[in-house]
Amino acid sequence: MVSALAWPQLVAAGLLQTVVKKDVSACPPNFGGQASWFCLMPTVQSNSVTITRLKRRSDFVSITRRGQKWATPGLVLQSHRRKGAETTSRDGIRVGFTVTKKVGNAVIRNRARRRLKAVAGDIIATHGQDLTDYVLIGRAGTLKRPYALLVSDLKTAMQRLNAYRA
Repeated sequence: MVSALAWPQLVAAGLLQTVVKKDVSACPPNFGGQASWFCLMPTVQSNSVTITRLKRRSDFVSITRRGQKWATPGLVLQSHRRKGAETTSRDGIRVGFTVTKKVGNAVIRNRARRRLKAVAGDIIATHGQDLTDYVLIGRAGTLKRPYALLVSDLKTAMQRLNAYRA
């Protein structure tokens, strides 16, 4: 399999034809639709802070009840700072993603979720606070909004919730 860094060189050399599908060319990284082949939100070590995924419904519900939220045109961010009693030694930043059926069918919801994963991978990995849970909720504007504005939306929401580390 070709690495993510090699795609632009292959496209520029004309060795790889890009397939541009509807609303896919704006998804980062812009490889003409091939972005879905890569894992955009892996478990990573960033500055000794572990990033893991939230998957259980009880985690989402507890963040909704205890945490704060901030809405922007591209997404809604919920965050909750965990206390010492709730943490284990391997907990760091936890991130969850959700998109409701109001946004569209399964294909559209998954596309919105992939865009949120890409934004979170760029911003939360570098600017997220340790021992904090984040839930990104997709909106109808998530698909149409340019990637740079989605990044700006997430940064703004994190700053407003005091969950942004410079």
